[in-house]
Amino acid sequence: MSSEFYLCPRCGGEVRVGSRSCPKCDPPKPWEQDEAYDGLDLPRDGGDTFDYDEFVADEFGGGRRPRGRALLWAITAIIVLLALALRRFFF
Repeated sequence: MSSEFYLCPRCGGEVRVGSRSCPKCDPPKPWEQDEAYDGLDLPRDGGDTFDYDEFVADEFGGGRRPRGRALLWAITAIIVLLALALRRFFF
């Protein structure tokens, strides 16, 4: 595909730059090229396949327990918070 064409967001066909509609869509649907979304690799199915639970698991680790060094830091944080709380009551 050359720089004189771009992909139709509806059918994926090649559309000449500057044309008002895609010649392959039936009926032709007028639209404008939006350069803000070029190169984002968005799904063509309308995005109905988004799984929120899978997204949360991928982004935040799926609720795993801390292990090794992370467990040590978690225990240290709890001890420091307890020491600060006790210091406030006894001093």
